[in-house]
Amino acid sequence: VNLSLRRNAWQRIDMLALDAKAGGKPLFIRYLPQSAGHSLRVEADNAGAALSVLGVTHSVRGGKLIVDGKTPPKGGTRDLHGRVLLGDFSLKDAPVIAKLLNAMSLPGLLSILAGEGGISFKKARVDFTWTDRGQPDQAKNVRLIGLKNGQTSGASLGLTFGGTIDNWKNIYNLDGTIIPVSDLNKMLNVIPIVGQILTAGGEGMIAATYTVKGSKSQPTVMVNPLAALAPGILRKIFFEH
Repeated sequence: VNLSLRRNAWQRIDMLALDAKAGGKPLFIRYLPQSAGHSLRVEADNAGAALSVLGVTHSVRGGKLIVDGKTPPKGGTRDLHGRVLLGDFSLKDAPVIAKLLNAMSLPGLLSILAGEGGISFKKARVDFTWTDRGQPDQAKNVRLIGLKNGQTSGASLGLTFGGTIDNWKNIYNLDGTIIPVSDLNKMLNVIPIVGQILTAGGEGMIAATYTVKGSKSQPTVMVNPLAALAPGILRKIFFEH
């Protein structure tokens, strides 16, 4: 590890430059002060190892991660907005995903999630905001992650997601759509006439909406079975850019 770190007067990180290896592959982080705030750049060639060693999550395996953020025009000096891109990764032992699959009665996918390789995804992306206000000795602080336009694409499972993660109160407030066996949905779409009927005009088939709310340690996961035939959702799952 090569590390440069500077904290401000109340011990919040004000500058971080890290060059290291995680899982035997490069990890690059730059959180740098700018004229009107900060910029953030993270690159990891083994995303799972990097996210694990940084204490973010232990559920990701492999993958390439890119995070790019900057201070929004009307934000505070520690606020950020940007995008996260993650490619060619898998999820294993992910408690929230496991609750979703269990709620949808999908034992096959649960077994894959718990298996050695986990559930594989080709890509994922999400737009994010980071709001950072207050000081550690104050009763009221804001440490809020906002997620928007979250999408994944995989051979077994597709997800859309958005909402907030409150890192001060340790609370989730997320929602989205889950599509099991997404490759099957895509293949059904190309079947003449029958595929058009089954997929509501070629825009989607098997899907359900979900919410994840409550404490990070024990969130409440709810699935809406009435959305099991939701048109238009595969367009978001099989995104091209």
